[in-house]
Amino acid sequence: MDNLDKKQDILYGHKGVSDRKRKGVKKNRDRDVKKDWGSAKSEYKPKKKRPIAKTIFGFSLVFFVFAVLFLAFQFITGNGNVSTKNVDIDILGNTFTAGGEELPLQIQITNRNSVPLEYSDLIIEYPDGAGDKVRERVSMGTIKQNETVVESRDVVLFGQQGSLQEIQATIEYRIKGSNAIFFKPLSHFVTLNSAPIDLAVSANGNVVSGQRSSFTIKIRTNNSVTTQDIGVKVEYPTGFRFEESDVDPVFGDNIWHLGDLAPGSEKEITFSGILFGEERDERAFRFFVGPYTNFSNAELAQVYSSYIHTATISKPFIGAQVLIAGIEDEVVAMNSEELIPVTIKWSNNLPTRIDDVVLEIKIDGDIVNESSIQSSGGFYDSNTRTLRWDKTNYGSFASVQPGTRSNINFSLASIPLYQGGDLAKDEEITLSVSVSGKKPTEGGSLETIKNSSQKIVKINSDLFVTADGFFRSGPFNNIGSIPPVVGQETEYTIIWSVTNSANSVSGAKVTAILPPYVEYKNQISPISESVIFNPNTREVTWNIGAVSRGVGLTQSSKEISFLVGLTPSISQVGSSPILINSTRITARDLFTDETLSDSSREVTTKIINDTGYVSAESRVVAQ
Repeated sequence: MDNLDKKQDILYGHKGVSDRKRKGVKKNRDRDVKKDWGSAKSEYKPKKKRPIAKTIFGFSLVFFVFAVLFLAFQFITGNGNVSTKNVDIDILGNTFTAGGEELPLQIQITNRNSVPLEYSDLIIEYPDGAGDKVRERVSMGTIKQNETVVESRDVVLFGQQGSLQEIQATIEYRIKGSNAIFFKPLSHFVTLNSAPIDLAVSANGNVVSGQRSSFTIKIRTNNSVTTQDIGVKVEYPTGFRFEESDVDPVFGDNIWHLGDLAPGSEKEITFSGILFGEERDERAFRFFVGPYTNFSNAELAQVYSSYIHTATISKPFIGAQVLIAGIEDEVVAMNSEELIPVTIKWSNNLPTRIDDVVLEIKIDGDIVNESSIQSSGGFYDSNTRTLRWDKTNYGSFASVQPGTRSNINFSLASIPLYQGGDLAKDEEITLSVSVSGKKPTEGGSLETIKNSSQKIVKINSDLFVTADGFFRSGPFNNIGSIPPVVGQETEYTIIWSVTNSANSVSGAKVTAILPPYVEYKNQISPISESVIFNPNTREVTWNIGAVSRGVGLTQSSKEISFLVGLTPSISQVGSSPILINSTRITARDLFTDETLSDSSREVTTKIINDTGYVSAESRVVAQ
């Protein structure tokens, strides 16, 4: 049976049809029937009329946008009559040139469009150092259909040998009937096959640690034009100390200004310094030459040539290692009036003997207490402020055999940083150490060899804190009984005072811990100070911050007062209880960069500096 037959069977067949029984007539019920149609809500809502002008404007705007997009697409892709593809720009010139020499260039612009290019400008961008102009705009006017215009330039390029220099030319123009600005750029790259200035350095590849070394910088111009405002910069490695040069630097100790250099001219700069380091360390000196016009700047405007000199550190012929208080650092911080022990570890590092060895230490600094200088065998000459050891007072120096090593010791101290109502102005001691001797040569003569080094001792500021207790004196009206009574609270004023001598300090902080039977009353004076009490640790902290030099000496001291309450126990009868434990101050010295600290004794009820104090008042009594 096909599908049509199945459908007919479903429609006209009797399968599944049952007879329905007729039901009786339902009883009539009264209904409230309305006698009129009433007023039904209208389903029709009148549409708001859109103004015809707005509709026309909308269609016009959409049409304009599509038209602009279409024209732009046609212009860019070249499918219309006008396109940037129909504008040719070429830069004719060598792709290799010598630095500092004139490079002739021709810039050609051809308009292959069917319409002229109006209000045309040629923009030429030069690399750094190519002259006074970095960017130049040249008006080309109107470029007609199929017209070629040419602009010529002579460019002088500077830079390192092998460097790639970029010259960019851009044509900007408009077309009739459009306000849009169109442009087409082109870059021309030129390689410098020689630098305008040759840079060479003459120096020893092996440098003895602590011994002076010399460096000679040689500069020669290669170009046929005058090179203006030439400068030389040197980047020193870690551990190098500049000493002097035959030409004074114009910025710091590593930039020299040579001025204008004529074609073929030569210049030399010789400087010397001392390099410190471990044996077999390699250190790199970097040299640069180029224009230098801003004397307040540490950088050259451009680098024409550069050079790297690597020096390997070797052992000195005569070793003289200086330790201050056992520390080998070049700068060591010590406290004022504190004994400063100095040890010189000397040695013969040659395979031959060294005769007539002389060790000298020059001691400079107004803070030195010359009367404190003591040495083992050496002679101190106060006229030259020099300690000297030689074969007359140190027999071993007459002839030192290969590999011999020993120690020489001396000590010194500083004067007080505050005396006679004045603060010290120079808190630094310089120790310049030099050792020399004579080495036999193959011809029988003696060659003088030397080694030198320098150490600096910086003197820490004297930072002190005092803590004291009061009952009758101070900013508060204390209550309670004197002497203190068991079970009754007596209030005491604690005063912290800070003094500081020669160097300003930062981050100053004073701390102390209260005993468990003493209560912090949360009253301070002056209230502008930052005082914090931690009930968990029972620590009182005074955050001071910066403390200038002379506080408490040449100017008023830094002080804070706060209130505590003592409630004695019967176990303390007859004793003088502690009100606050030892007070401690910490801060960082801004001159020596060292952390300073000081502490004072605990404060008890023996408040001997209080007005009218008698000793019996300090001991706890029973009720």
